[in-house]
Amino acid sequence: KILILAENIRIKSDYDDFYIVSRSDAEKQIANAKTFISAIESLISDRNGWKSDLIIASSFLYSNLRKL
Repeated sequence: KILILAENIRIKSDYDDFYIVSRSDAEKQIANAKTFISAIESLISDRNGWKSDLIIASSFLYSNLRKL
C-alpha cells in the first residue's frame, strides 16, 4: 500500500499538467518511506550477511529523504 500511494503521487506529478503535492501529503509520504525502510531492515537483518549492506543502503535512502 505504501508503494502504491507513492507511485500514484509520482505519476500525478509526472503526467498531470499541473500538480502540487500538499505539505501534509509530503510529510505522510516521508513517514511512510521511513516505515517501509524500517520494515525492510527488519526483514533483511534476519538474514545472514545482508545487514551491513542494508545499513549502507538505508543510510543512503534516509539521507536523501532528509533533503526533501
